[in-house]
Amino acid sequence: SPFNQIPISIKIADYNLDGYPDMVTVMNESVSGTITSIVFLNQPCEADANSPCTYNRTFIPQTHEKFILKPSNSTLAAFFDILDNVK
Repeated sequence: SPFNQIPISIKIADYNLDGYPDMVTVMNESVSGTITSIVFLNQPCEADANSPCTYNRTFIPQTHEKFILKPSNSTLAAFFDILDNVK
């Protein structure tokens, strides 16, 4: 049923301070069933024969543990500059 699913909420900010907008959202892990916040970094698109680039940049989901934000089973993720220093 579509009524028991979390609606997609994407927050955009320059997470890695490279001048390009990055994204954070919550995703459902298909294997474990837990809901996890994950960062998508805006990176140059590397085209090959199987995956041509329409644009010169693309969003790559970061699966390294430092990019997967805890706690699990979250419903919303956001970027926030706690020290208010643009870092």
